[in-house]
Amino acid sequence: MGILLLVRHGQASWGAENYDQLSEIGWEQGRILGRALAERGIQPDLVVSGGMQRHQETCAGVLESLGGREVMIDPGWNEFDHVEVFRKIEPKSGFVDSFEEFERAITRWTGGEFADYQESFGEFTGRIDGALRRTSEAVGDGIAIVFTSGGPASWSATSVLGGEVPLWRRLNPVCANTGVTKIAVRPERTHLMTFNETVHIEAQLAARPELLTYR
Repeated sequence: MGILLLVRHGQASWGAENYDQLSEIGWEQGRILGRALAERGIQPDLVVSGGMQRHQETCAGVLESLGGREVMIDPGWNEFDHVEVFRKIEPKSGFVDSFEEFERAITRWTGGEFADYQESFGEFTGRIDGALRRTSEAVGDGIAIVFTSGGPASWSATSVLGGEVPLWRRLNPVCANTGVTKIAVRPERTHLMTFNETVHIEAQLAARPELLTYR
């Protein structure tokens, strides 16, 4: 049985010129996860990262505690282009800054009625399904850690459960930074074991409540 640990990246730099880099909190979240995995004796046979800066920086933070390892870069695990998706609804402030605007943007994209996206929702989910299949085949009976984003992690969980858009839309907004989704891969079937596990962060919250983030 193979095990995939899908890790959402640490907190990115929301509102900064370059969103696609970790904040100081994001780096700390990655290091906390790395120490937690090391304490549990988890030694991955395969390490995969999406092609985004925030994925690779989270990977680097985690690997500080797991030792130097070869990292396979697979852009198939990249997040959807949230900037393009959000701009299509022309938000009042120039960027999506409310839950209502976020929901409106996602509804437009997932509805399939508009063809003005570089990547449609169907193309996005097909890309993630392909990345999940490739990683499952590559890991065999070992353990893989995959550094990705909330959208791909949520769709992977949705796909394994046989769900569709409504389930993905419920899972995606609750993905915490460095939340871990565990998938077991068997020849006959793939199973979702946990979704968005944050025990490594929760252990720190009494003293550091700012460590639990969602962006």
